[in-house]
Amino acid sequence: MPLKYLSLCCFFCSITVSAWAEPDSNTSSFAALQMRLLLSDQEAVEEVPVATSDIEEHEMQACKDKVEQVHSLLQFIPSADKTRSPEAQHALSELLLLSKNSVFGEECSDWLHDILAHFNTVKLKSERYKEYLYSVLASNGEQEVGALAVAALKYSLLHGALTSAEWQSLKAALHQTNHQDLKEVVALMSQATLNKTQSESVFKQQADELLGLAIAGELGAPLKIKPGYLIGLLLTNVQRDFPNQSMQMYTKYRHEIDKPVRLEKFIRSYISASPVAERYQLLSLYLKDIYSSDVKLNKRDASKLFAMLQKLRPEESLEGAGLMAVWRGILTNNERIISDIVQYSSANAAEKVYWFDFYAQKQTKVSQLPL
Repeated sequence: MPLKYLSLCCFFCSITVSAWAEPDSNTSSFAALQMRLLLSDQEAVEEVPVATSDIEEHEMQACKDKVEQVHSLLQFIPSADKTRSPEAQHALSELLLLSKNSVFGEECSDWLHDILAHFNTVKLKSERYKEYLYSVLASNGEQEVGALAVAALKYSLLHGALTSAEWQSLKAALHQTNHQDLKEVVALMSQATLNKTQSESVFKQQADELLGLAIAGELGAPLKIKPGYLIGLLLTNVQRDFPNQSMQMYTKYRHEIDKPVRLEKFIRSYISASPVAERYQLLSLYLKDIYSSDVKLNKRDASKLFAMLQKLRPEESLEGAGLMAVWRGILTNNERIISDIVQYSSANAAEKVYWFDFYAQKQTKVSQLPL
């Protein structure tokens, strides 16, 4: 009989003798045994020697086996309220051990994403696993760690606000992020602030620090994420979750916006959601930024901006006299850029009549002033 099978028989005999001699052995020990038996086949596969020419294929198979191993263990954790069972506790321990003994990288990362996806779905909190997770974020330079930052942040917020050390680790991981993952990170931070998981002051600090990375060219890989893109993400989330802070944030970050026309949708949505005189002041500031921008206004952008102006144009009424006065002031103070927008837009002549008439009347009044 081969030595491997002889050893296995001896192993089972020892189990039988032990079970006969100690009928009251606790459930926890039996659960540990279940875990080891479950993993033994996978471990045996990983120990099989391979030829040099088959290394790549072997690594792919080993990664696939690791994913299957993770899924086998996750079956013992069907929900957060069942994690106190001996089987679930040992499955958690095995997952942590497997993770610490594995290398997270671009070639083999599905196993960790699958663990976090399951933990997030069942809302399972494990402080030990969270500590391991942030050690990976802080020390791993692989590009794949940027995507991991999203899942890590989502998992951390189950536990509450990020600690200072966790935030530093998350920022380190975001050196490798892409545009879509950063978009999700900003949305998660904003939502956590809205849910009172973290304070608004913390969110503002996070925004400032991320913007600092973007300005320094240290945010995003392989493509660097420009400050203007990040500001657009921040403003979009602030407009939705904290609309009263929108004008303050735009005023604070506006000088870092390289192409303000891209924020047209944000400006339009913010003002049209509550068309009051205070919000229209943001429109005047925005038009000045477009005029001072180095980016040349093309027909496509001019058409978008013209549609925004048409949308925000208030109705003439006695009740809205104050707003109309503000509106006329905006048109007067921003004549140059508005005239360019109207001229270069693809709108038909009938839609442009209002604007031509307004500036024609203004010029007539100016010409009638005494010398």
